[in-house]
Amino acid sequence: MKHIIAFLLLVFFLAAVGMSSMALAAEGLPAEFKELPTKVKTGNDLVDVIQAVTNWFFVVFLLLAVVFVILAAFQFLTGGSDPQALAQARQKLIWAVVAVIVATLARALPTVVNNIINL
Repeated sequence: MKHIIAFLLLVFFLAAVGMSSMALAAEGLPAEFKELPTKVKTGNDLVDVIQAVTNWFFVVFLLLAVVFVILAAFQFLTGGSDPQALAQARQKLIWAVVAVIVATLARALPTVVNNIINL
């Protein structure tokens, strides 16, 4: 029974990722993801470059966090009473939290740089 539930959760997750990817492809990327400034002449240009790069880091690390949470949930469901499987699932959850923290720090970096430049 646990394997069926885990399989259904995996299918649901893959379907949700597929549908969101199709929706993103249909409407295109948001403006902040389209172009990376090529010439950095002022401090504001530097902040724009950092903002563009950190936007991508934010998305990538949040996606990694979601993947790790799903993998951990799958491992918790299929691990049963195996202590090694449960320890690996807990480790995956810890890495998911680390990914969220890194994503949040990446989102805050342009503000920090902007404050330093404008002192």
